[in-house]
Amino acid sequence: MQQIAIFIVGSGVVGLVWGILQRLEAGRIASAPFASTGSIAAGDAPLGSKREISAEGRVCCPHPLVAPFSGTRCLFYSIKCTAEWKEGATKRTKVVDEQKVAAPFSIDDGSGGVWTDASEGGDFDPIQSKKETKSGGRSFSALADGVVQFGDYRVYASDGVPSDAKFTVEERALPVVERMYACGVADDRGGIAAPKWTQLVLSSKSRDERLASSSRRAKLCIPVGAAMSVIGLCIGIVDLFPQDAEASTESSVVASIPTTPAKTTATTPDHAPSPRSDETSTSDMAPNESDVAPATDEPIVRHTKKPKAKGKPAKKKTKKQAKTKGTAAPKS
Repeated sequence: MQQIAIFIVGSGVVGLVWGILQRLEAGRIASAPFASTGSIAAGDAPLGSKREISAEGRVCCPHPLVAPFSGTRCLFYSIKCTAEWKEGATKRTKVVDEQKVAAPFSIDDGSGGVWTDASEGGDFDPIQSKKETKSGGRSFSALADGVVQFGDYRVYASDGVPSDAKFTVEERALPVVERMYACGVADDRGGIAAPKWTQLVLSSKSRDERLASSSRRAKLCIPVGAAMSVIGLCIGIVDLFPQDAEASTESSVVASIPTTPAKTTATTPDHAPSPRSDETSTSDMAPNESDVAPATDEPIVRHTKKPKAKGKPAKKKTKKQAKTKGTAAPKS
């Protein structure tokens, strides 16, 4: 039960944190001023207290990128190569290469395009991911020793990485879409860039759709996560109480058992003291002679008293009447 409780609490905490993040994102989207792309490029758009700004429009990208691992035409991609190997019983990992690349593109709602800088990455939607692991000599290209190759992605293995290490490459790409919503800060060049305190938001959904989606996730995840956390804690606490009660019961039972002293045999002296007056002597326990039936060959007949008849009690005979009746001679 404890493992189930831990799983429920962990899931609830994850859901609660995710819901809080979604609420923060919804608040950020709602508070960022929404302006036309032309006014942002001209520097005439109203900005927030931290230069927050948001806009949406058609994507214009004259030279889109091609992700080297997946081959996806994209506006942005990030790729990371990690080496993993063992030294005895110790597991070692090392980041061999990591890149973030963005194509120059703008969004235009018809009033003029505004350039968007996505080189720092951010919260992008949609995103396409691809991951692959190769191990041993098969991970090295035949072109040159020490070159790790995944598709068109090549990277030189750094010093200290053995040739039999496992190499894992993970790629994330923002594909080219027709329209896009951007939420960030206005930079000095009249564009939209990533804030220093949070991520740049780029989404193929409109502002209203993204705001509704974030608000809906927050309303769902926060109460569900909180409820799961409380339920998991209750299960864990309830599971602990029976063990404590059982342990306390066992200890109380053990404490209540009296300890019997060992029996010792003592020799009785020749002149033992007379028993106390309150103790019963063995002579008192012996039966009376009258109670013991004589040992004769005749059968022993026991007389039981008959119950007295109801009504007036019979008159007792006097001694004179009994004597006369007993000595009366028979008639001749």
